[in-house]
Amino acid sequence: MIESHITERIGIHKVALCFLEKFGWIEREQYVADYGIDTQVEIVENGKPTGLLYCIQVKTGTSYLKHTGGEEIVHYTDEKHINYWLNHSLPVLLIICDPESDTKYWGFVTRHNVAKTKKGWKVNVPEENKLDDEESKGKIRGYYFSVDNFTIVESGIDTSHCLSRRISMKIVLKRETSHVVIEDQLPKLVEGLKNSDYYRSEIVEGYFRDKPADCVWIWFFRDYEQYKNGLPFCTAYWNHPDSKSPTNFSSNDKKIQDIFIKYASEEIPDELINRRLPKGKYLKIVDRFLSESFRIYEKLQRTYQIYLTNKNILQFKSTILNCKSEFEDLLPHDYHQNNAPLECADLDQIVQNIEAAIDNIFIVTSDEKRDETNVIACVEMYLRTYADNIDSATYERKKVT
Repeated sequence: MIESHITERIGIHKVALCFLEKFGWIEREQYVADYGIDTQVEIVENGKPTGLLYCIQVKTGTSYLKHTGGEEIVHYTDEKHINYWLNHSLPVLLIICDPESDTKYWGFVTRHNVAKTKKGWKVNVPEENKLDDEESKGKIRGYYFSVDNFTIVESGIDTSHCLSRRISMKIVLKRETSHVVIEDQLPKLVEGLKNSDYYRSEIVEGYFRDKPADCVWIWFFRDYEQYKNGLPFCTAYWNHPDSKSPTNFSSNDKKIQDIFIKYASEEIPDELINRRLPKGKYLKIVDRFLSESFRIYEKLQRTYQIYLTNKNILQFKSTILNCKSEFEDLLPHDYHQNNAPLECADLDQIVQNIEAAIDNIFIVTSDEKRDETNVIACVEMYLRTYADNIDSATYERKKVT
C-alpha cells in the first residue's frame, strides 16, 4: 500500500512540476479528501493569473497503461467518478503517467471520450497527447481560448459612409467566457476584418475597393436574446492610423494592440430585455411609418431628379432639409424606448434600416464640409438603400399579420 501511495504522489508532483516549469501556470494541490481530483492548475497569461482553471486527476503506474492496440490508452473507472468528472463546473484533465519512460499522457474527460463497459466505464486518452510536448500547452489552453466558444452571427457588415470605410462583426458566446479570452481573440478578429472584400453597394465599392478599413467594430453578446435586442456586454473598435474620420468612445476600459474595449458596467436587467411593445400597437406605429416615410422618400427622389436637371445645389439642400422635422416625428417615443415583439424582429430591423437611410440623407445634406459631388453621391446611395428596404418591409409586414 505504501509503495502505491508513493508512486501516486510522485506522479502528482511530476505533473505539477510540468505545469509550473513548461507551461508557467499556477498549480494548486487539493488538500481535502480525494474524490477524483488531485490538483488544479490556473492559466497564466503575460505573467498574470487569468482565473481560468482546470481540474487534474493523475493516475501513475504501469497498471494504468492499457493500450487499445490503436492510438489510445484506456482508463477504467466506475460510474460515480464519471458522473463527478462530467458534471464538474471546471474542465477535467485525466493524466496517466508511465513511471518507466516518464511519459505523461493527457486527455479531457468529456461525453465524447467516455463509454460504458460490461463492468463499468472507460475513458479514452489519446497516445499522441504527451504533457511534455511543446504543442500540449496550446491544445490544453485551447479549451478556453478556442474560437469554437463563439458563434459569429454577422460578419463583414459594411456600414461605410462618406470618407470612412467601416466594417463590423457581431458575436454570440456559446458559454460563459472570461474577458481575457475575448481579449485574446480580438486582434485576430480585427485583422481578419481589416481587408474585407464585401461592399454593400456599387457606390461604396467605387470609393473603397482595395482599401483597408478605416474602422472595425466588434460586438459581443452573452446570448441570442441580447443579440436580438442589440444589447452587447462588450464593444471593441479599431481605427486605422491614417483614418480621416476615426470613431471613439467617450471612455474605454482597455486598449490592446490599438483596439479599444468597453464592457457594459453591469448586467442588462431582464425587465429591460423583455420590455416590448404589444404587437397591435407596434404594427400601428410601423404601418404609419412605412406609409409616411414612403411619401417623404418620393419627395426626396423628385428633388434629386430636379437637381440632375438644373444642378442647383442650394435649392436641392433647402428642399431636402425642409423634410427633416416631418420625418423625425414619424417614430414616437414609445417605439424608441421599447423593443419590438419577438415575431416582428426581422421587420423591425428593416424599419431601422429605412430610418437610418433617410436620416443619413439629412446628415450629409446639412454637412457644410462635404463637397457637392460627395453629397449627391451619398444621397443617391441612401435613396437606393431605402428603395431596397421598402420592398422587403412590405414582404415582412405581410408575414406578421
